[in-house]
Amino acid sequence: DAAFNRFNANEQGEIVQEYRLRGPRNRWIWVLTRARVVEHDSSGRPVRVLGTISDITERRNAEESLRETALKYRSYINESPMAICLISAKGNLLETNPAFRNLFGVAESEVEALSLLELMEPVSVDVCSGLLEALEQQGRAEAELRGRRRKGGVIFLSTQAVGLSAGRYLVFCLDTTARRRAEQALHARESMLESILHTALDGFWIIDMKGTLLEVNETYCATSGYSHKELLQMRVSDLEAIESASAIQQHLGRVRKQGSERWESAHRRKDGSLIDVEISATYLPVEDGRFVVFLQNITDRKRAETALRQSQRQLALIIEGSSLAAWDWDMKSGEVHFNNHWSRMLGMADAECSMKHAAWLDRVHPEDLPMVREALRRHLEGEVSHFDCEYRVRRNDNAWLWIMDRGQVISKDASGAPQRATGTQRDIHARKLAEERVRQQAALLDQTQDIIIAADVAGVVRLCNRSA
Repeated sequence: DAAFNRFNANEQGEIVQEYRLRGPRNRWIWVLTRARVVEHDSSGRPVRVLGTISDITERRNAEESLRETALKYRSYINESPMAICLISAKGNLLETNPAFRNLFGVAESEVEALSLLELMEPVSVDVCSGLLEALEQQGRAEAELRGRRRKGGVIFLSTQAVGLSAGRYLVFCLDTTARRRAEQALHARESMLESILHTALDGFWIIDMKGTLLEVNETYCATSGYSHKELLQMRVSDLEAIESASAIQQHLGRVRKQGSERWESAHRRKDGSLIDVEISATYLPVEDGRFVVFLQNITDRKRAETALRQSQRQLALIIEGSSLAAWDWDMKSGEVHFNNHWSRMLGMADAECSMKHAAWLDRVHPEDLPMVREALRRHLEGEVSHFDCEYRVRRNDNAWLWIMDRGQVISKDASGAPQRATGTQRDIHARKLAEERVRQQAALLDQTQDIIIAADVAGVVRLCNRSA
């Protein structure tokens, strides 16, 4: 209306106006009117106008659709978590989305004064220049760049760029800093683990489902006498000295089913000698199946165990032959273990047995108990090197039996407190009865008024009573 009013008032000689008219079936259509005054009256008012009306509905609908699409994509770009910028052929920033500004720490007012090259680390400036050249020549390019935030801090970027029109390019920057740092940390961890495995005191293997050695460490090379190259051409069956090849496959199948297993075996070294090994294997469901295997050389330990068993058998024979009752006191649990001779000595079944230390003290004669406790205290507190005491204990038939008890602490904890003690007990009841008879006979001799003297053949006096 305003345009037509100005036209009618002769304020303008022609009119070009787009507007909507109600068309058939009450539908609104867009039209373009172009008109020009061709005749005026004496007062100068227009009296004749020539013009055209064109239906521009399709054009206006296309323009509206294009506008909505542009708004939609601009909304996508502005809301995108990926950093996006529009640059010129020289790399000057024309537009940026909020994610880009947040990533580089720049304000919207600073954007037009910056170029993409200014936001790069020195090491990536040449790479970024190459990106711009590739864009100009090919219309599309990508590169791995290192940017820098305005307030400091390196950003790793995976960048893709496409050409638009009129020398403008859209650049997508994916922040890969966290991923790159995770990759670096993973690489460092893998390097550390590899270093640990290759310098570990235990042997290390990685083998496949057929038992082929895929990786070994230096420790196992040194243990087996084979070189790294030689071992990687071998299978487990070439080294195993106990299990057959079929038994090894069954064993690996069991480990695969269970997930892991630990066992002992023996391997044959390059020089033909055998070594005892403790094997710990874990199945990993990767690359058609892998086993991670740790092997500890336990040859010295097995020899020590064999020697200990032999020593224990010899000691048991000695104790049995000498009619000694043996005990082993675990002070942490309070449990005392006795051998079968002790059981026989106290009138029990001929078998080994165990009882609490307090229960053992309950068998000690009440008159002897303070003496036993004091002797034990002096040894446990380090005043004397051994526990040594003669006292009476109650047999299962309630008779009192004289015994000689000797023992020693053989284990202490980190603070020096006793943890374990062992010892022996001997039946001295006959000796004690004999000593008592001697004392009684001596008392009778002292009561007589006669002089009694006993001497050996050399004339040395061995016995005399008080009257002498």
